[in-house]
Amino acid sequence: MKLNTRTKPTSLKKYEALLQRLGPNHPKLMEIESKAAREIYGYEGERLVDYHTDFLTEDFTVVHQLTLKLRGKLFQMDTVVIGDNGIYLVEIKNNKGIVTFNTTLKQFSREDGENEIGYRYPITQVELQKLKLEHWLQLQGYPEVPIYPLIAISKPSTIIKVSGDEEEVARKVHHAEYIPKEILDLDRKYKSETKLPHEKIGRLLLRASSEYNADILKEHGVLLSDLVPGIYCSHCNRLEMVRGHNTWKCDHCQKKDQKAHLQALADYFLLVGPSISNSQAQYWLQHNEKSLITRMLRRAGLYHDRRNRKWWMRR
Repeated sequence: MKLNTRTKPTSLKKYEALLQRLGPNHPKLMEIESKAAREIYGYEGERLVDYHTDFLTEDFTVVHQLTLKLRGKLFQMDTVVIGDNGIYLVEIKNNKGIVTFNTTLKQFSREDGENEIGYRYPITQVELQKLKLEHWLQLQGYPEVPIYPLIAISKPSTIIKVSGDEEEVARKVHHAEYIPKEILDLDRKYKSETKLPHEKIGRLLLRASSEYNADILKEHGVLLSDLVPGIYCSHCNRLEMVRGHNTWKCDHCQKKDQKAHLQALADYFLLVGPSISNSQAQYWLQHNEKSLITRMLRRAGLYHDRRNRKWWMRR
């Protein structure tokens, strides 16, 4: 059973909103564009692997995009597959070109024909996730659940090389299309008389999961004053919509949209915070008619905290 479908992560939505509202001369623009590209590339790779792990949903429970808390700190897992005889923890890597696992130095690098770039060692990463998940499950009353860490290389064109112990890498690292077979083989190999309640464990993980919500403005040193306010036109992608009679109209392409402010408010909540005052909304939407802004915020389904004079997103 597949308990959830992978969706675009909040971090990627934030980068998309930020890039729309950052001036072309901002000193951190290239850094942010590079990080956004990696986020998009990673998300696409995860979806490629999902295509293969979905093959297992008839006999296993599959959960994607988990973020759990242990000892006050969050840890993330790309995909968790739970069977009768164990949990299979799948860490996804979407590297192209040639990747090399150095088992002696615990190093991981990628070559693209021009450069060689080092990254965090994936085997150490997934083994650490395993330890955290084991501890988390113990706290939930599951003290002895076998967990098998795996690494999925999403692109079949990626060449995997090993410097050192090839068997160590071969046990854990596979191209995505081989992951289902590896999980099936492991589940048969370590068959137990006591079957795991895999759907129950999957639902427990999903209920406890929260979405990772990084403050990307702080991460990149972007100030609120660096963001360009206003409402984007969904037709020409320009911040040139102005308020007309009961609607928004784009000064550039003349298209109209009664609900264009909803995406602008969504951008604010993604980038700035979960609440907004009337005066902040007037600035952000670039319209200073207080009563109209109040009606817009109310019709947007926001909750009004009269005491603090803030409008909040509903959970």
